[in-house]
Amino acid sequence: MDKSVTFYLVVFVFIPFLLALVTFIVCGQKRNYFDYLFDTLEKKGWILFITITLGYFLIFELLSILRYLSLHTTLLDLGLYDNKVFRIARFGELSCSIDGHLRATIILFAPLYLIVSSPIVLLTIQTFMLTLGGVLLFYYSQLILNSKAASIIILLAYFLYPSLEFNNLFDFHTDHMIIPIFFAAFYFIEQEKKRSFLLSLLPGLFLKEPLLPSLVGMGVYAIVRKRWWWEGCSVILASLLLLYIQWNFLAPPFWDETHTVTTAAFPTPFSHLQVSPYLIIFKPWLILKELFLTDPAKIGYVVVIAETKLLSEEIF
Repeated sequence: MDKSVTFYLVVFVFIPFLLALVTFIVCGQKRNYFDYLFDTLEKKGWILFITITLGYFLIFELLSILRYLSLHTTLLDLGLYDNKVFRIARFGELSCSIDGHLRATIILFAPLYLIVSSPIVLLTIQTFMLTLGGVLLFYYSQLILNSKAASIIILLAYFLYPSLEFNNLFDFHTDHMIIPIFFAAFYFIEQEKKRSFLLSLLPGLFLKEPLLPSLVGMGVYAIVRKRWWWEGCSVILASLLLLYIQWNFLAPPFWDETHTVTTAAFPTPFSHLQVSPYLIIFKPWLILKELFLTDPAKIGYVVVIAETKLLSEEIF
């Protein structure tokens, strides 16, 4: 239902500001409590890490299975992937991994369907991969921050992130598996392990073609961060080459007569925003109109970000 501007101001401006103000006051007056908390997290870091990680996996694995058993899953996309993996496992129809999308990684799931032919297998894989993302993030943050306490807080923020939990429970998609792949790549970059970096990104090439531009970005990051020219350029070229092959050779046989690259599942990086680089550069007022005049809640988001930035500078 429609909500008034007052509602959005209270929810997205007043309440976040009040919480940030309370945090600022507590940090300024009772720092010893935070010191005690950090000391406790440092001492119990590994126990908390195992407890939080295992707890997330068990809870969301159970929720995912219950959601399926109670008939709350849908054809798109759990039913779709279940059908494709079943056909690959039982009939060897490898074309199911490239019909419309380049997602060859589902071939790896087929052997599991020979043991247990159930969508629960896919739901378990999805929960495991998202949990693995948290594990890799913990190790990566430890490497950067050299603090178990800070890494535990980051791990909690990761597992409590609503978007992660929503996607964990919303059927099945191979897209989410890019999370542990990217965290592994970041970790190996900081460890300066070039071969491990390349191997960690290899599965990402075959998850789904809309993710390939993100891999291009990872290649650019490797070049900028560590001056890994050969490795970075290899990732960039491999990603762009696969994207070209998918658009021009693999996907078209499965399109209908009206389907073109501009109406495919991945037309441009800006299609879901209904904008283009041309509009951003030459007609920025249209973007501002979309941001601020179509939904009052969007103003609240900007205000919250500004408040958080200003108060964080005062606190830290």
